[in-house]
Amino acid sequence: MMVTGLLSLLPLDRAMALHPSALDEIAKEHESKVFTLLVDLHEPASRADSMQAPTLERKGWHHHNPSGPIALRAGSRVEVTGVFNYAERGLFLELAREEAGPGGQALAERTRLRIRIMVETPGTDPEGQTAEAIEMIRKVISDPGAP
Repeated sequence: MMVTGLLSLLPLDRAMALHPSALDEIAKEHESKVFTLLVDLHEPASRADSMQAPTLERKGWHHHNPSGPIALRAGSRVEVTGVFNYAERGLFLELAREEAGPGGQALAERTRLRIRIMVETPGTDPEGQTAEAIEMIRKVISDPGAP
């Protein structure tokens, strides 16, 4: 009985994960497609207290290790090799250097990096989450229609 009372105090509009339809839409628009990288992406710090993935949210970048070696350089072509849900209103976008020609390198041999995209829109608004996530993704990779 006490547990029920406590649960009723939790806000119902705060989702702890990106809405599944938002994730599906983002994956449909990005996975297995090649884009131009708009920013340098650095290797995560190997000696940090917490080796976190570079994170982009409305306030900017976090955990991006700007003094570390560049893993993927701005202007290079990258393939989105995965879109994965992240438990706190976000997603991971996995980027890999574009495969060089037919029969090129296997995915495991290409430089890859995951970045975390965090949205503020609650899970009760999947269209809003999709729009906010895509807006932030466009700060990292080109629009799919761009050359």
